[in-house]
Amino acid sequence: IASGTSEDCQPNGIPDECDLGPVVGSLLWWEDFESGLGSWTASGLWRLDAGPVCLADMDSLTSWTRAAYNEASQCDYDVGTTSGFLELTVDIGVPASGGVLRWYNWVETEDVVGWYDLWWVEVSSDGGATWSTVYDGQGASRPFWQDLWVDVSAYAGGSIRVRFVFDTVDDLYNAYLG
Repeated sequence: IASGTSEDCQPNGIPDECDLGPVVGSLLWWEDFESGLGSWTASGLWRLDAGPVCLADMDSLTSWTRAAYNEASQCDYDVGTTSGFLELTVDIGVPASGGVLRWYNWVETEDVVGWYDLWWVEVSSDGGATWSTVYDGQGASRPFWQDLWVDVSAYAGGSIRVRFVFDTVDDLYNAYLG
């Protein structure tokens, strides 16, 4: 990683080629957005993007419709300072044996670590009253599809909600796909 020859998509200090993938057990819940937002609520510039309008489908890991954070008419988030979330509105049970949260990700941002164009993933174990960050996307702008995951075994035996958050922090250098 230090030499710049390996990626570290899970920002855990382990090169991706050495990372152990999640143990795949029973699929508890999934979403492809083909029928709309369904059990999700969106704020800010979060929207559903159907087809290759702003983002080519080349090497896509997703279905035809996906959630995006950008202004559809210009395919970027260069609309001033903006922030928003894509939040699951139903609880998902985490088995007593633990589990992982897994999603397909494509992100292009200013990518200045700790300063601008921040994105992260949160979970709530109390119906959305409070949230904890389980994945921090700082420095992880990757304009290609990735299969990402985080361990949510800390919530084993309970239930969680999931929220994807994006914050430009400022209104400069926001002409990226998001």
